[in-house]
Amino acid sequence: MGTGKHVELIEKLLSNADEKLAERARQAIESIPGVRSDKALMNALSNSSGPLKIGIIHALGNRQVNEAIKPLTEIARASNVEDASASMKALGDIANGDAANALDQLRPAEEVREAWYMALNDAAASLAENNPKLAERLYSRVMELGGESPARLAAFKGVALLSGNPESLALKTLDEGDPV
Repeated sequence: MGTGKHVELIEKLLSNADEKLAERARQAIESIPGVRSDKALMNALSNSSGPLKIGIIHALGNRQVNEAIKPLTEIARASNVEDASASMKALGDIANGDAANALDQLRPAEEVREAWYMALNDAAASLAENNPKLAERLYSRVMELGGESPARLAAFKGVALLSGNPESLALKTLDEGDPV
């Protein structure tokens, strides 16, 4: 594993025309702890495309880079389905209040809606212990909009666990005819 001083050398390879080399550079930078690695990934985000961009997006989410929330939110609004889905997933992985609020405010196109629901659930699950009110709001958003999707069922489970009385909520939901 490298250190922060290696990042500057490796970062140059992110813009290499050889996609395999650029991807290896991304993986190396992702594995090096520290702000310098975060900045290298952020710098490469706007200049990348295709699989490398998806990898950078996932790396930013895995590393929980707070500075990435705004650009990831912009990408999540993009028309490119793969980029938008990856960005929503990354926001769900960052899972702090700002990332959760950014996800909550999105109203994505139909083709990425399931990715959005899953990202909301991921963020809610991460927030449940320390911020149960925000977690419940995210789960409720999926319950409200999720139709009969698997994500809606996951959100129901999250809401039930947060309620402190999952049996009662399950019975109430069944009584109301909600197919969850």
